[in-house]
Amino acid sequence: MFSVDIGEITSSSLKTVRTALDYIQETLAAAGVPEPEADAQVLVAHVLGVDRLNLFLDMDRFLTSAEEETLAGLIRERTKRKPLQHILGEQEFWSLSFKVTSEVLIPRPETEILVEAVLSTVKKQGIPPDDLTILDLCTGSGILAVVLARELPGADIYAVDISKEALSVARENARRHNVLDSITFLQGDLFAPLAGQGSSFDLIVSNPPYIPGEMFPGLLPEVRDYEPRLALDGGPDGLDVIRKIIIQSVAHLKVGGRLFLEIGDGQGVEVLKEIERRKALGNVSIIRDYCGIDRVIRAQRIN
Repeated sequence: MFSVDIGEITSSSLKTVRTALDYIQETLAAAGVPEPEADAQVLVAHVLGVDRLNLFLDMDRFLTSAEEETLAGLIRERTKRKPLQHILGEQEFWSLSFKVTSEVLIPRPETEILVEAVLSTVKKQGIPPDDLTILDLCTGSGILAVVLARELPGADIYAVDISKEALSVARENARRHNVLDSITFLQGDLFAPLAGQGSSFDLIVSNPPYIPGEMFPGLLPEVRDYEPRLALDGGPDGLDVIRKIIIQSVAHLKVGGRLFLEIGDGQGVEVLKEIERRKALGNVSIIRDYCGIDRVIRAQRIN
């Protein structure tokens, strides 16, 4: 594994913003980091407490010894391919900052397609948020529950995850964005925490594990070695959890209620077939992301 000589860095390579950016970019590139220039800018900006644009206003600014030492430690972590989001402890989603740890999936931009689909459907149906009951399965860091709580104030939202640690992060994110009182967090496997409650929902949303198990060896180290496999591994074909959600959702959706699932590249046709096997589900559609990849599938309980 690529390693960094911290003594060498602090003594010569991080003296100014300019030399730090150049050195970090070269170091991260040598370690195989996918976007070394962008990561170098983010790391330096983080340590200096400025945004990336302001870095270039004073390129000859000298770093303090404390800043050099802190930055050197962050470089070491990144060269080990630890995700930048884990190093910084946060990731932006829906223009909001969310806490992330090694216990949760790092929010991806494509999941915003799922949020857009939900909000668009609610708007078209004309349902007042106060009348909505929403279930977020596999909530992870809580991004879906939190964003929907903010965008649909008054909605009754439940967020479920099998991981106790993930739910702790999700609660912290709900607290951070002032929607903790709007969300009920439940620990358990999919619908299990709702057993015996007779709960039914207008909307069920989920970004479930959907990566086929055989793909894990070829994933980037940032994903394979640092993100929780529990939140990624969807079984041999990636659809184990998705199938369970589709099958069990019928018993938990109100008639007319909607199911929204994020899916992986190439899974649209097979997921569509799974839904069509359920006579209670209809009005199925697939939404593509900005790269033209099938990203979200939605269906409605019709009887």
